[in-house]
Amino acid sequence: MIKLFLILILSSLMTSCAIQEKNIELVDGSFITQRKYDRIIRRAFRGAERTANKSVRGLMTRKQVRKFLRETPVETEIKYE
Repeated sequence: MIKLFLILILSSLMTSCAIQEKNIELVDGSFITQRKYDRIIRRAFRGAERTANKSVRGLMTRKQVRKFLRETPVETEIKYE
């Protein structure tokens, strides 16, 4: 009985910590969730890759463009609340 009680308490603590979302502060001072921030960054990278493919069409192969994008470091500074 005690083991069951401890398991229920530990599982509720673990789920409450896992559900809590992180907030990220934007430059203008507003906050957004980590999930929304990840979607924005993913969309921006996808758009940049498509634009790069279009702009170098005929000059570089897609493989060369992908290699260039992988080798180019992109740094983002994130402030967590």
